[in-house]
Amino acid sequence: MPSHASPALETLSSRGDRRPLLLIGCALVLCAWGLMWGLPYSFDPAQDSVVPIGQLAERGFGFEQITAYRYPPFHFLLLRAAFLPARGLLHLAPDLADNPKVSATAFILTARLVSLLMALGTVWFLYRIGRRLWEEWAGLAAGAALILSPVTLYYAKNANLDGPMIFWLAAALLLYVRVLQEQRTLDYLWLGVLCALAVCTKDQAYGFILLMPLPICIALWRRRKRQLRSEAGSTTRCKGKACLAPTEADEPYISTTPAWKKLLLGFLGFAVPFVLIHNILFDPQNFQRHVETVLGPGSAPWRECARGSMGQLRLLTESLLRLMDAWTLPGLLLAGFGLALALRPGAGRFERAALLVPAVSYQLSFLAPIGYVYPRFMLPTMLTLAPFAGYGALRLWRRWGKLGPVLTVAALAWMGLAGLSVDYVMGESPRYEAQRWLEETVPQGPSLQIYYIGELHDMPRFNAPLDAVQIEATPEALAKLPSPSSLLVLSLDAGQPALGPGSWRLASILRRHLGEWGLSPERRAADPFHEQLLSGKFGFVEVKRFRSPVASAVPEVAESVNRTIIVMRRQ
Repeated sequence: MPSHASPALETLSSRGDRRPLLLIGCALVLCAWGLMWGLPYSFDPAQDSVVPIGQLAERGFGFEQITAYRYPPFHFLLLRAAFLPARGLLHLAPDLADNPKVSATAFILTARLVSLLMALGTVWFLYRIGRRLWEEWAGLAAGAALILSPVTLYYAKNANLDGPMIFWLAAALLLYVRVLQEQRTLDYLWLGVLCALAVCTKDQAYGFILLMPLPICIALWRRRKRQLRSEAGSTTRCKGKACLAPTEADEPYISTTPAWKKLLLGFLGFAVPFVLIHNILFDPQNFQRHVETVLGPGSAPWRECARGSMGQLRLLTESLLRLMDAWTLPGLLLAGFGLALALRPGAGRFERAALLVPAVSYQLSFLAPIGYVYPRFMLPTMLTLAPFAGYGALRLWRRWGKLGPVLTVAALAWMGLAGLSVDYVMGESPRYEAQRWLEETVPQGPSLQIYYIGELHDMPRFNAPLDAVQIEATPEALAKLPSPSSLLVLSLDAGQPALGPGSWRLASILRRHLGEWGLSPERRAADPFHEQLLSGKFGFVEVKRFRSPVASAVPEVAESVNRTIIVMRRQ
């Protein structure tokens, strides 16, 4: 199989070939299902959403309360432009603008559509990578492998920074492969620019790109050795006569630009946009506060694994389990199968092996220092493994006779089932049913008051006439509730011990068997408050429980989706 495609194949192989468009169309349907999750509402229920709330912020561009030096500024600059149509519409319709639910929904939906478009772009870039490294079917399978993932489908339709970051990383990964294969001078510049945009979207992208220059330098050295051998052979064959060395005009994959100039161009392509976007020249204090926030309160309180070798081993194990959560076991097996085949000796092995370097760099330079991992943190790793999963699916289909297609379809179908389960829960969230039940129950008594423990974005929508008051998760706060008939609402994620036995998914079972091995002392200290509350110790009895019928099968990719809503009343 060819190690890379020619420039002519960078476009569709024929005008009648609609397979890539079919892939994008299927991705659009999967990403659009559940786009209105939690809406209409006066704020975005998604965790870490970057859409501003508050009447002034909704009508303007105020992101200051969201960032608070936590996030880089680039995606907020894009949202300023994307919000212009919604802002203009609300300006022309003041009645809509005065409705906080309608005005907020307009901005939230706009930001989600931006994420959706970027998710489609990510699928397209993966298709191009797979086609370059192997063939078109491998690219199609790579795009499908990523978009079928539950964690991808969640962040493809929410206003978080994870989807946009993956978009820029996927574009950079395509340029990275092109640089390794072709060594075109301008590709170095664009690779630097795309890496800068990824880091300026979300800081954790730095871990993905940190070691990219290493394979590039090796590729330059290998190319230079081949050129020297070629020139020496040409001189010998010319029997002493002057022979011209090959140029870019003779061979499109040979560049005469010195290696140091290419590397300098790549560095400038990264440094200039990075400095301009962060406004370091004119406001260095702002960038300094951002770095201090990221290194301090932005990461330190969340550490789960202990420091030292045992903690790092537990972190690596957790990363694999989270990867299984995010991709399911068949997805992980397809990637491993494709990886084993792709790294066998042969043409193009160096480029394929170099594709793993960003994943290794990300684990060593980002996850290892912070000491904890969520399913969404595995998105960059999935990005590098998706081409191998696509190649594994292709070879499995063709290699094992009649059994191969059956196994391939079964693996992709299981991955798709996990992704569709997230889409279903977002479209039919148990929080909607809880909201309807509360709306029917609360008006029966004017003295009935609703209280809740937890974050508002995890609760049912408390739309009028519902009105809820947040209280602290302490026995003292429960004792102060004024009315015995008051309702108490809890919203617990799938991993909450208070819900009883965990999911039957393999990753959850393995995680339970690991216990507290390798965890930090702070992580081991469990809060028994919710268990005691549900057991009746504080005088409350469960009235109603709402959960998705597929909740046990939904991977814990987004705790704000897979919620169990429990309504309690004082005995």
